[in-house]
Amino acid sequence: MGANMYIGIMKRRRWFFRLMVAVIVVSLIGLLAVQVYLLSSALELKEQTLRTNALGALANVAQQLEVREAVSHTLTVRAASGPAKGRWVSVTTKLDEERRSMGSDSASRALLTTQVMPLRVSGDTVYYRVESPQRVLLKMRDLAENRDTVLVDTFKTRGSYAIAVRTQKFADGFFYEYTADSSTFYVDAGKGARASFVSTPASGKEKQELVSQVVDRLVVAEREPIETRVKPVVLDSLLGANLRDAGVPTEYAYGIVAETDSLPKLVRPANYGQDLLASNLRTRLFPADIFSPRHDLVLYFPSQGTFLLQQIWPQLAATIVFMAIIVFSFIFTLRTIVEQKRVALLMTDFINNMTHEFKTPISTVALAVEAILRPDVISLREKIQRYSGIIMEENGRMRKQVEKILQMAVLERGEYELHMSPVDVHEVIQKAIEGIALQVEGRKGTVTCSFEARSSVVQADPVHLTNIINNLLDNANKYSPETPRILVSTHNVDDKLVIRVTDNGIGIQPEDLPKVFDKYYRVPTGNLHDVKGFGLGLSYVKLMVTAMGGEVGMSSKYGEGTTVEVKLTVKHEE
Repeated sequence: MGANMYIGIMKRRRWFFRLMVAVIVVSLIGLLAVQVYLLSSALELKEQTLRTNALGALANVAQQLEVREAVSHTLTVRAASGPAKGRWVSVTTKLDEERRSMGSDSASRALLTTQVMPLRVSGDTVYYRVESPQRVLLKMRDLAENRDTVLVDTFKTRGSYAIAVRTQKFADGFFYEYTADSSTFYVDAGKGARASFVSTPASGKEKQELVSQVVDRLVVAEREPIETRVKPVVLDSLLGANLRDAGVPTEYAYGIVAETDSLPKLVRPANYGQDLLASNLRTRLFPADIFSPRHDLVLYFPSQGTFLLQQIWPQLAATIVFMAIIVFSFIFTLRTIVEQKRVALLMTDFINNMTHEFKTPISTVALAVEAILRPDVISLREKIQRYSGIIMEENGRMRKQVEKILQMAVLERGEYELHMSPVDVHEVIQKAIEGIALQVEGRKGTVTCSFEARSSVVQADPVHLTNIINNLLDNANKYSPETPRILVSTHNVDDKLVIRVTDNGIGIQPEDLPKVFDKYYRVPTGNLHDVKGFGLGLSYVKLMVTAMGGEVGMSSKYGEGTTVEVKLTVKHEE
């Protein structure tokens, strides 16, 4: 009843342990799935933000291109209105020089004597003259970004003035607007353009005429090729500036796609044409056009995936690190529990084996003492000597077992000293064979030697090396069938001496081979219950061979036999 209860408790504990492992595994998988979902959501949010910012930048570029074209035509119309529409003077300049050109008619030449440009540009310096005390407004207008920068806005007395201007930050194409009294002067400071004086229209009729002319020019411009209306240099500058302002500092490609064409135009870089056709990051250029076909400005990010991963890299790295720590801790804990469970089982087996090992000699000693105390025996000296001999023999046997256990504990703690000296392995093997030959021959078996090693002297501890050979021969004998066939051979490999002990025993299953050198582990022997031991022999062999700088290994075929191989370094003659 007690045994059944114990078995039931062990089964329940095993079931509970497996349940806990399953729950933890499911929890880890769920946690990983949640983290993947959160990272996916963060990546999707970053992608939406990138798309929104990119579309906003494209819309700004389209608006700036349209404003630039309208302003350009407006300035052209106002400058070309002619003497009858408001007196004018046309001047061509390149920032560092000023050249005035006059019309061929006498009216224009007469106008120059009365109207002189009060504004002059030289390099990065603007010079202007005030004829009478008045309020002066001087602005710089960037056509690319449709932005005004006020340079002067104050009351000035009569005289000449100069102001330095930094033009590097402006995109290609900007002009100065100088307003004094009722006149406005425009100086286009781009790459070679005209500067003009334009008087303020005097009436609403003149304003209507000006608007009409500008609209006519815009209608004509609609029919021009898109490559003429949009300059690649200007488009590239506008896109770069707007994408930077939108917080999209990544590699990009762009082009213009027409609804009537199969291939995009003005593609930069040129090898992304097909990607641009498939991209949904696009906005219409010149949406106010009536007669021209639709043209879309299209954007494509070749390294969008890398850019988005960089945006969520801190969260991704933290997730990977913490999940790795959790998984490692779980696996480590699980392995520790399993190992502790295995050690506990080995300890249980060890205690059982030790109990059986001690039970026989204790019973024998008890029977011998009981016999000595019998009245009919106590007077017989020969029987007393016989039973006393049995007691001493069994006592010595128990003492050896206890010493073996204590010695193994000392060795595992490292509390031992090796007395290394040159040892002839062949001599050690011969003596060990002599010690076990009687046992093997009693089972009608044989022990043979094959000494092929030319160098048989190694640097080792003689006592422990003898114990190693004895343990290997004892195992070969114990785990062999009724007629053992044991072969001990030696040979040299480089500077190593290889010792092999081969038997024709029951062999070892492949799953048991990695465990044979573990402390307390004993290979299951099936129906052979007469094999005695504590599972310390091979553990001792591995410990001592390693301590002497050698290597030990085992190969086996179940049902055919086992070979144990020990390698030690050869002692070279000096």
